[in-house]
Amino acid sequence: MTRRTVAVDRTLVLLAGLLLLAAGVLGLLWRLGTLSGAPDRFVLAAGVADAPSQGWWAWALAAAGLLLVGLGLWWLLAHLARSRPSRLGLPGSSPQGRLSYDVGAVADAAARALRTRPDVTSVRSTTAYAQGRPLVDLKATTSARADVRSIERAVAEVAEQLARATDDRVGLRVRVVVGRRAPAPSRVA
Repeated sequence: MTRRTVAVDRTLVLLAGLLLLAAGVLGLLWRLGTLSGAPDRFVLAAGVADAPSQGWWAWALAAAGLLLVGLGLWWLLAHLARSRPSRLGLPGSSPQGRLSYDVGAVADAAARALRTRPDVTSVRSTTAYAQGRPLVDLKATTSARADVRSIERAVAEVAEQLARATDDRVGLRVRVVVGRRAPAPSRVA
């Protein structure tokens, strides 16, 4: 998804939201009777006017509400799935992307490479987009006595390997969390 597509999507969502907000305000003003020249009520067919007093009306509204909630959740989940990069075409491949790599697998490989260091106790990897570019996000936890310079060298090596493997098309963010020291044993007298 390009930045332009995202901008168009956001603009359409903003316009739809503004239209719905305006319709709601107009409906409220009409109901309160503050709109001059608006009819007091709409002329409805007898079947439509009597529908709210029918026994099936509450069930129909509940079903419609559940359907709308389900559609809303589906829409949100569909957009969540797009926010994670999945596959990128390799340089020199066709526009159809016949040669590609999985960004998640690249993130896992970067995490494994960093996890091999003796001072690193754990590494978690995720992928995202940052400024329209895929990003591998690593969160590394080190021991309390970790050598900072060796951790810096390890991160630089992983960054260099990632840039070489992806032709510098995937960014890297590494957050290092220093583990806590074990609490001193308490003295019992």
